[in-house]
Amino acid sequence: MKNRFYGSIAKVGLVFVVWVSVAHGVEKEKFQLIDTVKLSTTSINRLLLHPSGKILFVEDVDGLKIVDISDLDNPVVKGDIKTEERIGCFVLDSARNILFVGHQSTIDIFSIENPSKPLLVHTFKLETSKSNIISIGALSVATKKQILFVLEDKDIVMYDIKNLKEPKKMSILISGVYSLGVLDPAEKLFFSSEYGSKKSFVVMNLSDPKEIRLEKSKIDVGIDVGEEERIAASPVIDQDKNLLYCGLISGKIAVFDISDISNFKRVGIFEAHHNASINLLISDSKRNRLFSVSATKEIKVWYMKDINKPVALQTLNLNEDLDEPVESINSSNVVFDSARNVLFLGVNNEIKILRSEKESFNSEERIIFLKSKKKREKEEQEIKKLREDLKEKETKLKEKTKSMKKKDDSWVNYFFGGISSSSTED
Repeated sequence: MKNRFYGSIAKVGLVFVVWVSVAHGVEKEKFQLIDTVKLSTTSINRLLLHPSGKILFVEDVDGLKIVDISDLDNPVVKGDIKTEERIGCFVLDSARNILFVGHQSTIDIFSIENPSKPLLVHTFKLETSKSNIISIGALSVATKKQILFVLEDKDIVMYDIKNLKEPKKMSILISGVYSLGVLDPAEKLFFSSEYGSKKSFVVMNLSDPKEIRLEKSKIDVGIDVGEEERIAASPVIDQDKNLLYCGLISGKIAVFDISDISNFKRVGIFEAHHNASINLLISDSKRNRLFSVSATKEIKVWYMKDINKPVALQTLNLNEDLDEPVESINSSNVVFDSARNVLFLGVNNEIKILRSEKESFNSEERIIFLKSKKKREKEEQEIKKLREDLKEKETKLKEKTKSMKKKDDSWVNYFFGGISSSSTED
C-alpha cells in the first residue's frame, strides 16, 4: 500500500515535469520590419529612448532630433536641438525631463517638458584643463541622487546637479578606467572596467554620495580561454535577478551574481557570437531576454530564464535580413522598447522599426506543433486522473488512520481502565 502510494506520487511528479517542459517551452521569434523613418541627414550617430517609450532622441551630424513614436505607424519629428559645437554624447534625466548634451569641454542642459520646443536651461564648463575629454557614451546620470557622471580622459568625475543652473563638481569617482561603466538601477553601485588590462571591474559603493568607498578593487571576468580575452562592451544589469552581464571580444558573455556586494562571483559564461566581439548588451528582465549586438552586424535575442542554459530565440543579420545591406552599425544605434517588443535601428539616414513576433510555422513545423499539442493534452488528462486517484487514496488513508486511532484509543482506555478498577478493588 505504502509503496504504491509513493509510486503514484513519483509518477505524477515525472509526468508533471514532462508537461511543464512542453507547456512552458519558448517559441522562436523573428523581427519583422514595420516602418522606416527617413531623416534629412547624411548619417545617424546615436539613438536614445525615453523610458515612456513615446519619444526617441536621434543624434545626427546637425544636432538632435526629437521623434514622437507613440504611434509606430506614423512617427513624427516633433522638435530639434541645434548646438554650435559638435555633440559628443548626451544623456537623459527622465525624472525631470532634462537632457544633458556634452561637447568638448562644455555641457548644455535642456528642458524637454515640451518636446516640440526644447529649452536651453544652462551651459556649464567642466572644471578641467584636459582637452577632448568627452566621447560617445561618456555621460551618465543618477536621477534619484541627482548626480551627473562625466568621463574626463581616464577619470570619472561626479557633478551635483540638484540646481541645474549651478552644477557643482563633487569629486573624482574612479581614476584610470577604460569606459564610463554602468550604474545599477538602485543607484548603489557603479561598475567600470579597468583601463590597463580590460579584464576586470572596479566597483564603487554610492550608498552615501558623501562617503563613497571602493567596494571591490577588482572583479576579474574569470577568463580561462586565453590571454587575448578582453571586456568589449559596457556591462548591463538585470535588477530582478541581481545579475551582471559582460560582453567579451571573443563573442562570449560572462554572467555575474551581484546579490552579495561583498562577494561578487561569476556564475556562467556562454558563446553568443562565434569569434565576433560584442558591442552592446540590452537586458529585458521582465521577459527574461538578453539582446547581444556583435561587431559582425548580428543581433541575437537570448532567453535567460536559466542562465546555465541560454536559448537563442532569434538572430537578425543586418546584411541579409533587411531590405538593404547595412554599411555599419555601432552600439549607439540600437535601442529596444521592451513594453512594445520593438527594436529601433539607426541605419545611414534612416530609423528602421522592427517588431519581434513569434515565428510563423511552415507546414512541417505545424504538424510537429500539433502532435506536441495532442501529446500535451493527453499528458494533462493523465495528470488529472493521477491527481484524482491520489486524492482518493489520501482520503482513504486518512479514514483508515482515523479508524485505527479510534481502536487504539478504545484499547488504551480499556486496558488502563481495567488496571484502575483492579487497583480500586485491592
